[in-house]
Amino acid sequence: MGAFSEKNREDCVFLSVIIPAYNMSHQIEKCLDSILKQKVSNYEIVVVDDASSDNLAAVLDPYIQNGAPIKPIYLTQNGGVSNARNVGTQAAQGVYIHYVDADDVVVDDAYQHMMKRVQENPCDIIVANYIFHSSTVRDEVRYYASEGLARCLESNNLSLWNKWFKRSFILENGLSLATGMKTAEDALFCFQAYRRHPTICCVNHFYINTNTTIWIGFDIENGICILIAAKIP
Repeated sequence: MGAFSEKNREDCVFLSVIIPAYNMSHQIEKCLDSILKQKVSNYEIVVVDDASSDNLAAVLDPYIQNGAPIKPIYLTQNGGVSNARNVGTQAAQGVYIHYVDADDVVVDDAYQHMMKRVQENPCDIIVANYIFHSSTVRDEVRYYASEGLARCLESNNLSLWNKWFKRSFILENGLSLATGMKTAEDALFCFQAYRRHPTICCVNHFYINTNTTIWIGFDIENGICILIAAKIP
């Protein structure tokens, strides 16, 4: 279990890390430990338990007792990952939001680089490179386009976990994850965000190790994913 120093707590929450979790007790500790190791302060971790049956509280409680800034939300009815993220967004207090999956691992010092960038340029969205890996594949995904929308639309850059979103930008534009979609809800959210003319900045550091989906294709004009995402085992 990662350590968290009480001296890092401050009144203002700069970053809210939102983690939806459904029966992920066996994997979420690696995710939490990677976040708690980040060399930043002023953050909270909002874990939304989507009516799991694996007693996630037994995993979270020791972290909370050790002083970790975890805010658990226990839903009584399973509503899906999009609903869990939306609940987390409404509960979040941070200036920025980072959506993380419970089986992701944040790269060492990633938050430090991201926070430095948005403090220099408090944009609506900040985007980074990322590392994708599974049990058989490891791929360092780099983006090379100039800052702004070009970077966000480069090479299917439509996932949530390599971006921070300013919370006020989400709320003022009425953005939310589509609860009726089983796949591509993050791509749709990104397209909806991009159409609101956000200010966008970038970092070239690697940001996150993830064990998630690969996009096959999408319709940029309409903001609709046209092929199904493939799950990497």
